[in-house]
Amino acid sequence: MMIKKIIKPDCIVATAGLFIIFWLFMVVSPFSFDFLTPLNNMFADFDYTDIVFSQLKKTEKIDDRIIIVNISNLPKSEIAKQIDNISKYKPKVIALDVYPLIINPNNPQGDSLFVAACKKVKNFVLASKLDSWNEDKDIWEKHSKSPSIFSNHLTNAYVNLFIDDFETVREFTSKQKTQNGIAISFPAAAAKYYDKSAFEYLMKRNKELEKINYVGNTNAYMIIDAYQALENDAAALSNVKDKIVLMGYLGDDLLSNSLIDKYYTPLNPRYVGKADRDMHGVVIHANAISTILSRNYIHAAPEWINYISAVFLCYLNMLVFSYIYKNKQELFEVATIAGLLIEMFLIILFMYYFYLQFQMTIDLSLGIAAVGLSANALEIYYNIFQPAIRKAAKYFKNLIFPPIIIENEKLLESEANE
Repeated sequence: MMIKKIIKPDCIVATAGLFIIFWLFMVVSPFSFDFLTPLNNMFADFDYTDIVFSQLKKTEKIDDRIIIVNISNLPKSEIAKQIDNISKYKPKVIALDVYPLIINPNNPQGDSLFVAACKKVKNFVLASKLDSWNEDKDIWEKHSKSPSIFSNHLTNAYVNLFIDDFETVREFTSKQKTQNGIAISFPAAAAKYYDKSAFEYLMKRNKELEKINYVGNTNAYMIIDAYQALENDAAALSNVKDKIVLMGYLGDDLLSNSLIDKYYTPLNPRYVGKADRDMHGVVIHANAISTILSRNYIHAAPEWINYISAVFLCYLNMLVFSYIYKNKQELFEVATIAGLLIEMFLIILFMYYFYLQFQMTIDLSLGIAAVGLSANALEIYYNIFQPAIRKAAKYFKNLIFPPIIIENEKLLESEANE
């Protein structure tokens, strides 16, 4: 009896029909939806986890494993001086987020000073970039490095964020295939020198993309301004011992609000639409390193769970709405509108709870769409498709088994009398 209550052919057909329509519109449809472009641009780069980072998740404490040094607009000779001053306090690794370094023919001495300063550092990571993606071979054809005078004998690690302009930076990569082998990302290379086991754990995950579990902006790290590193400020630089030191651009000074090398992140106070870019690239790398060292990864539910959840939610709605339609039709409109609003709110609430509780994202956007259209799909089925199916079935039945028509009414009467 219970199975009969759960398995309803009408609901199965209506659910299947709705998902077939989804598939036709998303995959097969020849129609253009350019009229939706303005709305699409507003929400295309939105992820529900952005609200968690922007509004719900607050920086609890500073990650003291990583220290960021502002290089401002200093020439290489001055950056060399910063490196010399920092290295005196024995950091575990120095990583310089500058690409490309350019040979200055007018100041060869400055270039020499820079090279000499880098050679004094035991573990030094220098920014590089991947170029020329070959989709057929699934590799990067170029791993572009700074001139060999700077990059030789250093660890060269790519700083690509792999986003289009105006996109939000939510992910980082650990490694990429190139024609010359495997290239390691800037955050992964820096983390490797600090905690090799955390780096190996990242490699074993073997995921193409890892979500950055943001801990905060500049408020989450100790920041040393350009002049402090230049002037050998002992009070500030003494903190770098055995730490990861990231050197990169944070503006002319820490009070400036430069948009150079700045990106959108989930910490942006406006998570729908676009406000100002909110985080410099070197701070994004710091957050990626924090994720690696803490092994605090954000997991994503497999796609098959998303699809099964969508079908289950839709079919459950079909069962409930089918019962209301057949037994309480006068309440159908009110019940479906109220029910859908409450249900979609609960689904979104569940997604946030699931994420906060288990550090796992589950994409129920298809399920929400199916739930939102389930009542309309069921009405269309009962009012249009079901009558059409019955008429078609009756037509084909009569075509295959034509009814016997008695034309002679007298013969019919006589047979009745007999």
